[in-house]
Amino acid sequence: MRSNSLQSNIEISGKPGLIWGNIIVPTAGRAKIRIKIVGDLLQSNIDSGYGLEKKDIQTRIQDVKSIEISSGPLAWLLVLGITTLFLYGLGIIFIILYFFIKQRWLIIYTSTLSIIVFYNKPEDVEQFRSTVLALARQINSPPAPRAQTSPPPPPRMPGQTIIQ
Repeated sequence: MRSNSLQSNIEISGKPGLIWGNIIVPTAGRAKIRIKIVGDLLQSNIDSGYGLEKKDIQTRIQDVKSIEISSGPLAWLLVLGITTLFLYGLGIIFIILYFFIKQRWLIIYTSTLSIIVFYNKPEDVEQFRSTVLALARQINSPPAPRAQTSPPPPPRMPGQTIIQ
């Protein structure tokens, strides 16, 4: 294994998410996810709301294909706004909030897994993404080829000529 000079103790945490149809939604309840870099692995710990279920996922950094940072509106505000629109116009408030309240998430794509984190603190997320992608690039890069040196020519005896 190569030395990882870029490795640091960067950790991100938030709420886990899942893909539901074409929409990415946070999981229900009080679940928490924490992702950190441990050696050449991404260690993901997911705890359910009341400690009933725990997951520990170890992902090799060299398997990371891409990392996406996105933000978008809360879809449930639009649904709630449309359903309560006829209730004294209360739905207008929810529809307006739909356009102003955003949620942010990070998705780590591998060939077999997508890890989704809804986060509140964006400070460490960009640094985490840069570090993971730099480590993946460093691990996946081929080793530097050794220069092929030809053996040195045999020593010449003084006073002898070489006929070619």
